[in-house]
Amino acid sequence: LDYDTTGALLLTNDGELANLLMHPRHRFTKTYLAKVKGVPTEERLEKLRRGVNIEGQRTAPAEVRLVALKEKNSLVELILREGRNRQVKRMFLEIGHSVLRLQRTAYAFLDLQGLEPSQWRYLHPEEVKHLQAAAARASASPEEGLKDRLSRPLRAPRKSPASGMRRSASSTGAAARPAARTGSKPKPRPKAKPKPTRKREQ
Repeated sequence: LDYDTTGALLLTNDGELANLLMHPRHRFTKTYLAKVKGVPTEERLEKLRRGVNIEGQRTAPAEVRLVALKEKNSLVELILREGRNRQVKRMFLEIGHSVLRLQRTAYAFLDLQGLEPSQWRYLHPEEVKHLQAAAARASASPEEGLKDRLSRPLRAPRKSPASGMRRSASSTGAAARPAARTGSKPKPRPKAKPKPTRKREQ
């Protein structure tokens, strides 16, 4: 969180869990309540939902809804699945509304219910398992699929009908050999005829 932003924080000495929580691939939601200057129109809120360009990069689609109006300002709830530096404030600047106050009200399924400012609590073991399970489901990668395919047994070699050759299943890449026919004797090779010799004249 920024210096002037309040809300939910997760503290842990488990480096692996911290990486799972922060990596954008796992798409944990972060919910914010922003007090913005003015009242954004539905058209401008739709731009936030589709994504806006920040320094040449488009933000991921977000969930946005207008919560309340306060005098000339408004409260907007924003749910993100990524976390760039000062992202919420920069997104609202892109649609012409500066953020006056910002609070993160939830991290994934963990909210601030029952906690006052500066208070904290331990996570329940079930909550930690839920976070780990959610990250594991989201972290399925092509590398895992490749490992699964490599662990499968090799298929039996198949005979090619076109060439009558049998493919070798060896990993050395040995050349294929002609398939032997059963019930037939090999034909004898014809004997080579002796070459005629010519006597040299002296």
